[in-house]
Amino acid sequence: MDTKNYTDYRSLHVLLTEAMSQKELEDNVRKDGTIQAQVIVTVEESLDNDLEYFNDVLSSRVTGSEAGLTDIGWELAGSVTGTNEMIIRVTGHVEFDNL
Repeated sequence: MDTKNYTDYRSLHVLLTEAMSQKELEDNVRKDGTIQAQVIVTVEESLDNDLEYFNDVLSSRVTGSEAGLTDIGWELAGSVTGTNEMIIRVTGHVEFDNL
């Protein structure tokens, strides 16, 4: 699957292939301090571990830090055909002090 980062992360259609830089987070955080993006995770990452671990994975995929997001919400946005990968839409409050 060919995925790319985009410059406007506020779109629901963004699929991150790497964590956002601090500048990208600062430029794209909403007024309420939250950010939204989509990331790829494996089925095993979501099912073989507890919720705290899964939230840490999502935070790391978006911010580069397990502690970079709090108040994390997520939903299934799709799957990657022929793989064990899922596309998860993540929303969370950016904790810049933890990056």
